[in-house]
Amino acid sequence: MKDFWNRHQGTIAALLLFAAAALVVIYVIAVFGGAIMRLFGFRYNSVGSIFLFFVLATIVSFPISQFAEALPRVLLFHYGNLSRRAAIALARRKRRAAAGTLGYRAVGRGGASGGPVQAL
Repeated sequence: MKDFWNRHQGTIAALLLFAAAALVVIYVIAVFGGAIMRLFGFRYNSVGSIFLFFVLATIVSFPISQFAEALPRVLLFHYGNLSRRAAIALARRKRRAAAGTLGYRAVGRGGASGGPVQAL
């Protein structure tokens, strides 16, 4: 056991540090989210209960969102409604949308962005 700890001490420390940082971020989001939700009538008994709510919501929502995002593309491709090339294009479009670019670029001069917007 001591040999295992000596070999993996850095990795374990990094994982614990990452977990602590993630919990701090979730805690801050929970406090601000709880304050905003309180304006709309949401009541909670303690900051710990709202923190637990946000931690559980984060843990549960991640696999559900991954499944919900992949299911339409898989079904469209599986049933032949979408070609392989179109499925890849759809995946790229979704990644661009998530990154905030939406697949558009500014072209020419003038306007706030330097010109009219043109689809790629």
